[in-house]
Amino acid sequence: MKLITRITAAAAATLTCAGAFVLPALASTHGTTNTLTFISVGNKMVVFSKTSVGFQETDTTKAGKIIGFDETIFKATSPTSSAGNVTVDIKGGMLYGTFTISRTTGKITNGMVTGGTGIFLTATGTFTAKAISRSKTAVTVTYSS
Repeated sequence: MKLITRITAAAAATLTCAGAFVLPALASTHGTTNTLTFISVGNKMVVFSKTSVGFQETDTTKAGKIIGFDETIFKATSPTSSAGNVTVDIKGGMLYGTFTISRTTGKITNGMVTGGTGIFLTATGTFTAKAISRSKTAVTVTYSS
């Protein structure tokens, strides 16, 4: 339960990915770098095992307009860290990413955009996430495709 509690708190720091995604992503051209910002709001959690949990989140603009959803899974890789995978479902396609999260501080590192579907098919880049409350995370994604 301690692991789940830590991961739950850390989920607020998920990349979970979408808010300002829509307009910059749709306007992008091949090779153009885009910066996307949004708020990820935690909804539901499911425990898959003692070391693995999944989260469903709603992605919004800063004004609270829903622009998409994301699914995130965490798997403990050591006593102090977990590996994370995220899929963001927004207008234009799905964006995929991976990251490492500290099980003690909730800090996300190594946030990488790894591709997707639709307009994100060849996307590559990085992302950061910072908890702004227990259930909300500010996400910034920089990608090109």
